[in-house]
Amino acid sequence: RSPNHIKNNMQAVLRTTTLNTQKFNHRSWNARIAGSRNFATESDKQWKTDLAEDVKEIYNGNPNEQAYSRFHEDATFQDPPTKCVGLGEIKSAFNALPKIFDYKLLSYTITPDHAPDTIMIAMKTKYVPKVYKKEIIMDSNLYLTIKDEKVSYMEEKWNDEEITKEGSLWGNLLQAIRRGNAKLVHQLISEEPPK
Repeated sequence: RSPNHIKNNMQAVLRTTTLNTQKFNHRSWNARIAGSRNFATESDKQWKTDLAEDVKEIYNGNPNEQAYSRFHEDATFQDPPTKCVGLGEIKSAFNALPKIFDYKLLSYTITPDHAPDTIMIAMKTKYVPKVYKKEIIMDSNLYLTIKDEKVSYMEEKWNDEEITKEGSLWGNLLQAIRRGNAKLVHQLISEEPPK
């Protein structure tokens, strides 16, 4: 074989080896990236699930400091009868529930990745008013908007129906009533969880 033939064969072998190495490194790098993404996703789901487990206790007859520690101080909460602005009003609203009802969750499902920054808890809750002892079963969805790993906004939709917001005369009136409800409860009920 001529020197040129040997040289050409060696160059071909080197090119093949280089390409295979590049392919291996490329695949290996992609696998590492995919693995880290999966890990981050699972980790993200876990702390969101843990947060939701704490928050759902305020619907399970157990308002407590651990649940409240999951909220920002300036968090907002809305449901059909109430709009609370600030953690103080939220505490008073949920601390008032055990004074009015015997209540507990019958079932719940947490969806930690409902949206990029939103956790959803689908709940079935039993309420028994302490005055006339008539059982009420409520299906609702609770939406938690997360900022810096704490709840900045929480909205409960009964039967997943939209809450009437500001923008119309009727909407503005309802919002004013709901804000009045929250302020009145805050004046009457302590922010300290019931013992």
